[in-house]
Amino acid sequence: MRSKFVTIMGWITIILAFFSAVFSVGEFLLARYLSSDPELVIQLGLALQTQTGKFIDAQGIPSMLEQQAITNGLLSLVALPSGIGLLRRKEWARKLTMIAIVVVTLMFAPTLLLAELPAPLSHGAGVVIFIFIALVHGDVVRRLMAPSVREEFRPSRS
Repeated sequence: MRSKFVTIMGWITIILAFFSAVFSVGEFLLARYLSSDPELVIQLGLALQTQTGKFIDAQGIPSMLEQQAITNGLLSLVALPSGIGLLRRKEWARKLTMIAIVVVTLMFAPTLLLAELPAPLSHGAGVVIFIFIALVHGDVVRRLMAPSVREEFRPSRS
């Protein structure tokens, strides 16, 4: 019997991969546009400095955006076949999904634990958000490792 959990996880993975890929393309195009207009980058840096009250090296923003877009795009390329594989109950997709969840959780860690959050949020809020994300991701991995779910991914002997 096919569990709803795996089917829902497959569709969530496909949908998130699609939106992540679209966002990555937009982010990459923005980085390219900023690279072509140094004056705009300087204005962006000044705006960020005014908002945060700290010096921002704006010259690094386009390359940072480009690197982030490429990383997100690559993760999308991994997630899409993984979601399709989950729907088809492929064992490699189950394992790949668990690995991807761990990687994504670890990618969030520095952002949420070390970054300075906007004024309404304290540093403690980043820790709480990270713990929540880690718990949810951990529960998904736990459920993907459950014997009943693993049984769904075994090849049929018919």
